[in-house]
Amino acid sequence: QGRQMEQSPGTYAGMGEEARRQTIVATLNTHYAGRAHAEAFNHEGKTDILIRFEGRNLFICECKFWSGAEGFSSTIDQLFRYTGWRDTKLAIVMFVREKALTGIVAKGKAALAKHPQFVAWKDAVTETELRATMRWSGDDERFADLNVLFVHTPQGRS
Repeated sequence: QGRQMEQSPGTYAGMGEEARRQTIVATLNTHYAGRAHAEAFNHEGKTDILIRFEGRNLFICECKFWSGAEGFSSTIDQLFRYTGWRDTKLAIVMFVREKALTGIVAKGKAALAKHPQFVAWKDAVTETELRATMRWSGDDERFADLNVLFVHTPQGRS
């Protein structure tokens, strides 16, 4: 769905975070038979996307517009507030309206590497994705996988 947004940025230009999130949830539900939910309560709040199956959380995701490295770090903290110890598959979708995506991905990578819960990098599939192993705050022996996807929908013409 992120690739579709990038291929037709004008279609999504007027959409806020919630509308974009809903398109992702709709796409996920074509694969997960209606198990993807938006604004689902989990742990200490409502996460943007939650996929639950047989009483277990399979996937938890926060969606945000890029607002800088500090905002990105806050999003990581927010995601962990909405997850419990058994939740190990986490994601952040960063909608980027700025044109200089390469620099933004680099800033995101630097911020993630500095995060106190960061453990190690994992191999990413594309240049607009970050994958990392993160530790649980207060439990140095418990880890979670975090994938960060940067979806580029620049505003205006070059």
